[in-house]
Amino acid sequence: MSNANWNNICIEAAKIAKDAVQKEIAQMIADGPQYMVGGEKLYDLCGGAYVKFVDLRSSAYRSYKKFVREEENNPKYDPYGMFHSYYHSGRQEWRVNKAQAYAIKDYLNSVFGQGTVTVKTYID
Repeated sequence: MSNANWNNICIEAAKIAKDAVQKEIAQMIADGPQYMVGGEKLYDLCGGAYVKFVDLRSSAYRSYKKFVREEENNPKYDPYGMFHSYYHSGRQEWRVNKAQAYAIKDYLNSVFGQGTVTVKTYID
């Protein structure tokens, strides 16, 4: 896959991620604070989520790694199987980050085939 194709995929993934984030933030605000920590009301726990290629030997991952190395202009850069090129909301809420990652996962799997990428999540 060419860098131009990956660039288009990354642009589309960013749009999808941004839409998912906006939708989840609106729902989170509508739901109201869910947690009380140290006397502060929180909408959600702090946490993150990221999209990871399942098979680092796949042609999808190899072409993405090549794209990232060339775009970063750093031949030693290795994304460690993670898909980095997408929108970052700057939010810390776990559900917002999960919504973004799952939306990107669904998109990339529609492009490359089911099971190409997965989502990993964590709570800080």
